[in-house]
Amino acid sequence: MREFCRRWVIVLLAAFLLLSTGGKAKAQQHAFTQYQIDQDIVEVPFEYMDHQILVHADTPTKKGMTFLFDTGATAPVLDRSLSQLGQFLATTRIKEADGETTGEEVVLDDLEMGDRNGKVSAHNIEALVMDLSHLSKALQRKLDGIIGISFLAGYVTEIDYTAHVLRFYNPQNYTITTRKPDGQRTFMLDLIPGDLTRPDSTLLVAGQLHPKYDYSFLLDTGFGGYISVAQSAAVESGLLKPDTPRVEVTNFGVSRAFRSDKIRAAYLTLGPLNLTGRIVQVDVRNGNKYGQNGIVGNRLLQNYRVTLDYPRRKLWLEQVTDKQEPDAAEKPSFGLQVRADGVRLRVEHVDHASPGQQSGIRPGDCILSINGDTLRTLTPLQAQHLISTPHGAITLVLQRGVDPNLGTGGDTYTLTLTPAAPVDWTTR
Repeated sequence: MREFCRRWVIVLLAAFLLLSTGGKAKAQQHAFTQYQIDQDIVEVPFEYMDHQILVHADTPTKKGMTFLFDTGATAPVLDRSLSQLGQFLATTRIKEADGETTGEEVVLDDLEMGDRNGKVSAHNIEALVMDLSHLSKALQRKLDGIIGISFLAGYVTEIDYTAHVLRFYNPQNYTITTRKPDGQRTFMLDLIPGDLTRPDSTLLVAGQLHPKYDYSFLLDTGFGGYISVAQSAAVESGLLKPDTPRVEVTNFGVSRAFRSDKIRAAYLTLGPLNLTGRIVQVDVRNGNKYGQNGIVGNRLLQNYRVTLDYPRRKLWLEQVTDKQEPDAAEKPSFGLQVRADGVRLRVEHVDHASPGQQSGIRPGDCILSINGDTLRTLTPLQAQHLISTPHGAITLVLQRGVDPNLGTGGDTYTLTLTPAAPVDWTTR
């Protein structure tokens, strides 16, 4: 599998499968968890940071904690440093896509969000305790915990990405099931539990990777990307082929970093949404193992006002923008990294299969002029910007770098370079 270029991104995948290894009988959290809302609607502001939703949450003895709002996590999670906040139940193995992590199960007397204008809370809720330092490092922000689906199960929850507000509704007085989607800017999606044995399971949306290949996607606001697809499904459906152009990226899970590839989807639907042509990530951790779901994350959801009616397994999407945020993999690039060197730009690196490499540019070559302008008329910053953020084709005059082993180089040559999206780069 060819690596065309490397981009570093933060993507948090926090969907858990709880595997209890403790011998102690567990409390039946589902039967006893109580949900309370002070009024019919409670608004909770959130910070949107690196495509992650961060909220403040409290327990009776710890206030102002920072939590990741994650519909891909089954239960709330506390950082290991806060284990004293809950009553210990059992030691647990938490299965991720590429391995298992040790954690603990505890019961929290009370977990709440909101302020004096209104609060939402869950009493006697089961939570996980594990080391979240990996996520904190990835976010460059101290993370105290994760809010999971079992907290949201007691409410109808609206995510307003534009206003940076979560709205919690009393499900006894509020439902979205009576709304009529127009299929143009408003959409209604059915949700199915990812685990039929759990009453508060994570939720899946039906989609397709090919007109004849059905596929399910986890609704996951803990995922900072657009769409992720398991490698096995991508290969079997024909979405990923040996010659498919791709961009390698590094992601961060709950306990470890992992690699995935970005590609342009030849075909993709999510419920009534046609997402063909969009940039998706292929999660290579599962290899040829089957049964892995896809993931839909914040880069897609942020284009909508999202309402999750968990008690009725419905999802309402109301489009709020026509301009979607471009992925770094689809931003035009020459694939050149340059450094100012007097009145020249020295080429430090040329990405594999990039327009720069395909035109014959090599590391060590020097750019003498851009569209007829030398560095005597362009500032180094202006020249570097023209190379790193292209808006169209440019004509370059370059001097070939000297090869000390062969004693060659120094010749001047001219070419016209046209940028292309890294995800579409192909070799000749």
